[in-house]
Amino acid sequence: MARRKHTCRGCSESIKKSESSIKCFGTCDRWFHRKCSHLTNQEFSEYEKGLTKEKWRCRSCADRDQDEETEDVSMKLEFVKGGSNDEPNLGAVMVLLKQMNTKFEKFEESLIFNGDLLSELQSDIKGIKMENKELKRDNVRLQARLAELEREMSRMRNTINKEECLVKRNNVVIVGLENNSIQESTREVIKICEKLELLVQEDQFDCKILSGRNGKTQLLVKFKNMTLRIK
Repeated sequence: MARRKHTCRGCSESIKKSESSIKCFGTCDRWFHRKCSHLTNQEFSEYEKGLTKEKWRCRSCADRDQDEETEDVSMKLEFVKGGSNDEPNLGAVMVLLKQMNTKFEKFEESLIFNGDLLSELQSDIKGIKMENKELKRDNVRLQARLAELEREMSRMRNTINKEECLVKRNNVVIVGLENNSIQESTREVIKICEKLELLVQEDQFDCKILSGRNGKTQLLVKFKNMTLRIK
């Protein structure tokens, strides 16, 4: 984490104290945002906690140092020979070979690590693609289910509207009765039905007083049997 204000070499933007950052220990000696370092979460954590033997170097410095090491090896090869007859110095050759072997081992370890990391990333990408396909299938199923529920709700609304219409068709409004109670109005309805030669019982209809004007009452009669209403 940068202790004072630094500018990220990767994006040229200031590094805030709240942002994770890492310092390059190569030639540039600059700071980088975590995202600009191109390190994985595991790699960044290892460098931050000092779990690695080597200090982190940015890509530019790593490439530059690699070129310098290659040039250094070439120069050493030039000076390995000794004496007027350019006979090889076996001791220097052995030291140089040992150094080169160490570097190759580190390079091989780096290749293996990067290969494992690449395999892990490819596996993660494959898993994400499979999850994405499954989510798309789920979305299609949910859309189909939603459309089905909407059709069902439409059918239910139509059914309810039809039932309400049927119920309303069973109603009859009688105008002109005196302002009486529900019981008296019920008896008046039965008398009217008798005059119409209809045999109606009290439990076959309900009465409701709607309004009263000039001493007259509008009485709503709800027949429970549609046959009675038709008659």
